[in-house]
Amino acid sequence: MIAYKDILYATTKLIKSKHKGISVFDKNQVGMLNDEENNECFYVKIMPVGKKTFTNTSNLKSLIISIKYFNDDELKCYEIADSLESLFDRKLKVKDRVLEISSVEPNILNDEVGDMLDFLIYIDFAEGSIKETEDYELMKEINIETKRK
Repeated sequence: MIAYKDILYATTKLIKSKHKGISVFDKNQVGMLNDEENNECFYVKIMPVGKKTFTNTSNLKSLIISIKYFNDDELKCYEIADSLESLFDRKLKVKDRVLEISSVEPNILNDEVGDMLDFLIYIDFAEGSIKETEDYELMKEINIETKRK
């Protein structure tokens, strides 16, 4: 079973390996952009969407990974969007599983603070269902009569 924190860890690890000089945060931290020398960072968040019955023994889980990239330079946001698109092309390795990425959506937003890239990754994956088994009393003996023609 894959935990949401495992997916979060795999995502942040992949971003850190590709963008070594940029800070990656996975929770809301005060003063993320207080460092004047380094005015860029990533903020990663997992948003569970839902869980549906897939088969008798498995469920289909859906989630969105939101990767926000903060920077004052809009062109740098476009570069990072291209980089993230190639980094999260089709699959995400999480522990011993490989999750299929159904789609990605880069959004570049502007406000009074600066420019921001909100890169959304949509993932659907099957998980085994934990079923409670009922205990039945086992048969001790069975008598079968057969007739020949």
